[in-house]
Amino acid sequence: MYRYEAFGMEIVSEITLALPDFCRSGSPKARTLGSSDRDFFFGDAGRESGQAVSRSVTILRGKVPLESGLPYTLGKVRYGGGPMWMQVEVPWAGRYRIDFPSWILVQPEPGAEDRIVGLYITGFVLPLLLSRSGVLLLHGSACGDGNTAFVLCGLQGAGKSTTAAALAERGFPILCDDVVPVTAGPSVLPGITYAKLLPDAYSRMVGDPKEAEHLFDGVDKYRVTVAASHQPLPLSAIYILESVGKAEPSVTALLGMEKIRSLLPHAPTLEGDRGAAKSFQSLLELLGKTRVYRLSRPEGRDTLERVVELIETLRKEDLE
Repeated sequence: MYRYEAFGMEIVSEITLALPDFCRSGSPKARTLGSSDRDFFFGDAGRESGQAVSRSVTILRGKVPLESGLPYTLGKVRYGGGPMWMQVEVPWAGRYRIDFPSWILVQPEPGAEDRIVGLYITGFVLPLLLSRSGVLLLHGSACGDGNTAFVLCGLQGAGKSTTAAALAERGFPILCDDVVPVTAGPSVLPGITYAKLLPDAYSRMVGDPKEAEHLFDGVDKYRVTVAASHQPLPLSAIYILESVGKAEPSVTALLGMEKIRSLLPHAPTLEGDRGAAKSFQSLLELLGKTRVYRLSRPEGRDTLERVVELIETLRKEDLE
């Protein structure tokens, strides 16, 4: 068994998760949990009730019966559930059963690598659990600037992870990439604290992807370890990256309903997700307290350096 800390939760897992080493509690190497660790997580009340304590999640291997009536699909992934449970079936990875609020049972597909099985736990299953508890999930990357956090959103290919990786090298450590959990406050919870880069971005910033197969996420990106922050931070701003035909990067402050219209595509909810209503309410509260900017960058040009410098300037202005 392994013990992790991520997304504001203590996670005990029989499966090695797709989380960076520095999210693991204790030493950089995962350690086996003994009876004292189990007492810490579950205690007498937890053992009797079958529930983990608040903010803890237990992930076990086991038999997950095939559900023929799962009503929703996302590509070839099937999912569905009821008030207190949800099941996700990924043909090439496994079947995942969530019993809310804190238990996950996993039956890997025969021959599936643990890193692929774990990838869907961290990227799909745990976010479902967070959403059900009312945590707002943004699709993007989050960085810190000391006492606050800011989020980079954008459509696929907008350069969120690449920009976050470049900012991390300039003193703005990453809190999370891909899935950004936002709680009341609003505050950003640390999650997957490495950057995931497409092959072309990896080539420009790191080296030859062919020499980094061990860093491939099994889908389309490569993991890159950068400076990271592991503490929740108050959210101060959101930057929505978009490609346009202008010659230079530009920034526009968004106000009122334009905030909501611009941010809604980056706060996705799954069909059938019972946490969607809570997420929408969280979004409205979030927008009232957070600066939101549209950051436009030229299409087809290497403007990463100028975009990073523009964000640095905005951070200084917002903190003054």
